[in-house]
Amino acid sequence: GYWHIQEGEEPERRTGRRPPVVFPPRNQNQEWVETPLLRRSKDDPAGYELPLVSLIRERVEAWRAAVNADGAYGAWPYALAKRPTEVPGLIGEAAGARG
Repeated sequence: GYWHIQEGEEPERRTGRRPPVVFPPRNQNQEWVETPLLRRSKDDPAGYELPLVSLIRERVEAWRAAVNADGAYGAWPYALAKRPTEVPGLIGEAAGARG
């Protein structure tokens, strides 16, 4: 979950993943321009959505489901990898648990 914080309102704990939204700096005088990579948020008029981040999240979730579709790897601890150099060890552990 994540905290949804909006100016003038109480923070609200929400389930799921935080939407990929960014906010312009308060001291910036120039308005941000919408592009295919940056568009106004529907939920927060001060924020801008990052559609590419949403797409990447969807694709990663699909990849994870496909890699472990039969559950043979159990619960692969994706969140434990802090550096790329740690990934081979985690893969080895998952393969060892499988076999």
